[in-house]
Amino acid sequence: MEIKLAIFDFSGTLAFSNQDEQSFLREWDNLGFGRNNPLNPASFYRSFWNLLSSAKSWKEIAKKLAPKEGKTEDKAIQRLEMLLKECFGFKLYDDARFAFDLPIQKAILTAGSRFLLEPCNIPKNIEIFTPFETRFLKPDPKAFLFVLKQLKISPKEAAMIGDETERDLIPALNLGMRAFLIEREDKNIGILPNKIIKLSSLKELENYLL
Repeated sequence: MEIKLAIFDFSGTLAFSNQDEQSFLREWDNLGFGRNNPLNPASFYRSFWNLLSSAKSWKEIAKKLAPKEGKTEDKAIQRLEMLLKECFGFKLYDDARFAFDLPIQKAILTAGSRFLLEPCNIPKNIEIFTPFETRFLKPDPKAFLFVLKQLKISPKEAAMIGDETERDLIPALNLGMRAFLIEREDKNIGILPNKIIKLSSLKELENYLL
């Protein structure tokens, strides 16, 4: 059946995060937060990555991550906000434009909040679905079904493109969608289910979807 809709994962598929944790930890101390509030990186990052799905701005994340003991000045919150954006903001992969140029309907299904995508200048004709819209997170099939229902596309007319087999692709396959794994570097992930097609670049999609 003809593919009418391509659904893309965002992080790791269309865009990448700097994830400069070492610089962040170093600057955290420079901000003065670490002086009386020793940072536990494991618990801190657990809270941080959870907030990426629920917060509506870097400022909101900064306020929630700032130490609660004592008074944290607004200037320190602003500096933390900029630090988070600098160390964990997203940029598009070079091959993302080939995905955006596909002459079929396109959507993004992401676990991150919408503000994370804003600096990437996603074309306006691409629908974006976050947990705020779907109310579900991948790999819950309800997240995929929400997108399909909103865009009035049947599973057999859709393809899912992602970088995580269990979260992005297996649920899509189970619904009857086509599935493509984007793997720009050979991670030796082992044997894939037969119906998953592996790509080294988003450029290759036109060979399968057009």
